[in-house]
Amino acid sequence: MIPITVFLILLSAIAYPAYPGGIESFVLFDLSFMAMLLLALPQPRSNAYIFFACMLFLGFWMKLMLHLMSGDNFLEPIGNFSGSSEEWERALAIGSAAAIGVSIARVLQLATSVHCRYRHIACACPYMVFGLA
Repeated sequence: MIPITVFLILLSAIAYPAYPGGIESFVLFDLSFMAMLLLALPQPRSNAYIFFACMLFLGFWMKLMLHLMSGDNFLEPIGNFSGSSEEWERALAIGSAAAIGVSIARVLQLATSVHCRYRHIACACPYMVFGLA
C-alpha cells in the first residue's frame, strides 16, 4: 500500500507545475481520489466498489495527471471549457466531491460489515433488521 501511495504522490508532484489552478483544489483532488482508491483494499472487498473506484480513478485522476504531464490538448469534445484557472478549480472540486462521496459510501459499507459480523451487537445492518443475516 505504501509503494502505491508514494508512486501516486510522485506522479502528482510531477504533474502539478502544469496545473493552472490553485494548490488547494489540486491537493483536495489528489487526496480524495487516493483515499477512494486505497479504500478498495480493506476486507471485506467489494468487487463492485473496486471496479467503480478503479474506473473513476483512471477516468479522472490518471487522465488529468497524464494530460498535465504531456501538455497535449484534449482529443474529446470539451464544450465551453476554456481552460481558465477558475474552470479547472471548479472541475476538480466536482471530481473531488464525487470521490469523497464514493469514499463515504465505502466507509459506511465497511462499518456496517464489521457490525454485522458480531450478532450480539445491535446495529442498523439491513440484513439483521429484516432477519436475513
